[in-house]
Parts: sequence; structure tokens; C-alpha cells
Amino acid sequence: MSTSTRTLPEGYAQSGVIDLKKNKRLAITLNIAAFVAGVPSFFLLASFAASVRPDLTPRVL
Repeated sequence: MSTSTRTLPEGYAQSGVIDLKKNKRLAITLNIAAFVAGVPSFFLLASFAASVRPDLTPRVL
């Protein structure tokens, strides 16, 4: 397993910083984006499971 380090390897330069504690707007935006991506993923997974295993869904008359 790789370990994290605070110093960059030789030849690399830091191009920016992402600090979600200091940038609350970015933290909220990422949470909203994850929610927006997660909801359709849940329904797509549920529809895929229903098509693969029809016995998992209740029968509707």
C-alpha cells in the first residue's frame, strides 16, 4: 500500500491547494454534485437489478 507524503518528488511542482475546511463553498458544491450523481445511480442500479433478477420486484396486477 502506498503512503502519503508532505513533500513532492523531485521534478514535481504544486499547482494548487484544495482545502475543504477553508473553502466551504467548494465543500457544499461537491456534496451537491455527489448527491446529484448518486440519485440517478441508485435508480439505474435498481432498474438493472430488476431486469436481471425479476423475482426481486413485487408483482403488480
